[in-house]
Amino acid sequence: MDIFFNVLHYNSFKATSMCVDSILGLNDINDSKILIFDNNSNNDSFKQLEKRYKECTNVILYHNSNNDGFSMGMNKAYKMAKSYDPQFIICLNNDIEIKQKDFIERLHQLYNRTKAYVMGPDIYNPREKKHQSPMYSDIVPGSKIDDLIEGRKKEMENIDAAISLYQHSEKMRKYRNLIPSKLLEIRNKRKGENIISLYKEKELNGTVLQGSCLIFTRKYIEKEEVCFEPDTGFYAEELLLSLKCETRKYKTVYSSDIKVIHWHGISSGFKSVPSREALLTKNKRLIHAYEIYKDCYNNNPWA
Repeated sequence: MDIFFNVLHYNSFKATSMCVDSILGLNDINDSKILIFDNNSNNDSFKQLEKRYKECTNVILYHNSNNDGFSMGMNKAYKMAKSYDPQFIICLNNDIEIKQKDFIERLHQLYNRTKAYVMGPDIYNPREKKHQSPMYSDIVPGSKIDDLIEGRKKEMENIDAAISLYQHSEKMRKYRNLIPSKLLEIRNKRKGENIISLYKEKELNGTVLQGSCLIFTRKYIEKEEVCFEPDTGFYAEELLLSLKCETRKYKTVYSSDIKVIHWHGISSGFKSVPSREALLTKNKRLIHAYEIYKDCYNNNPWA
């Protein structure tokens, strides 16, 4: 088998069907499979997907009896994919759309050229006008994680002020979107946020690849039983993967030759102002994930 696409589904029929339909529209898709892995949705969206794709031989539908979060859910999907002995396993969010019709051909060309273990595309979020991958140019040190944890704790302590900032940001979004992307990059560079320009590079090795679309090649698949470890639930999977790959000398490659669109927020109708409870939950999950990463950074389990 050529490629096994793992699409983690939860509740949003609109997002998942968009993602799956974009994959089905790729050139050279016949020798590949798409797994829709339902993470125990609490609505009828999975039944809708079953009805939509019941006649499609490329699509496999699986209902998970628990909501295992992102990392454990993807690990289960990865193990299912691995049993088909594919050349590549692509783990992607259900809000990813692939518009490059020759994506598969480009993927093979990239692997033949680099022989990488893990590969990542240019991931563009049109709503935010941001390229999201690579996330960092190198392995994130523990000191940086301390700053991230402290930032999340402060946001929890000042939760009402944080929500006000989200509200203000949403009001200003339509004005920001009138600003050309190039000017936004210049502004971010002046603010010291140079990381945003990494996507312009044709090819980069050893960066932290963004997790909404990750390509695991046969070299990785033959050696590893899971894609994400240790289990963090919902965040920091990319940080741990980059640390693991660097430690085990697994080559990782970012390439701007392959591209995907990340419609982040489509599942919620692009509502970007969280409730108080949702923001508290997100921060608790982030802190938990960052602490796991920090422990692995200081006591590297793959060394």
